[in-house]
Amino acid sequence: MNEFSPIDGISGVWARNSEIFRDERGYFFEEIRKSSFLEEVPDFVQDSISYSNRNVLRGMHIQHQQWQLVTLLSGNIIDVVFNLDKDSKEYKFSSSIFLEWVS
Repeated sequence: MNEFSPIDGISGVWARNSEIFRDERGYFFEEIRKSSFLEEVPDFVQDSISYSNRNVLRGMHIQHQQWQLVTLLSGNIIDVVFNLDKDSKEYKFSSSIFLEWVS
């Protein structure tokens, strides 16, 4: 269940669903495990968390050779990716995915 699936539109963009273990205490899921990363992700460097209020549009800065891991802990979002690498054959391509927390 934790396998990565490619997202249509831009190569190098994947999605995965984390397996959630529930019981009377609540839930647990494993977010990051080095062995679960694809071979295309050589070194995971940073894990950051942000919180946005309802109806907030949040942007990322241009990332150079840096992977992003988006984790949804409640609600839903539309995650949009743009390729701004002028040397890429996918320059100016975009893709999006709707992410929803299902409890």
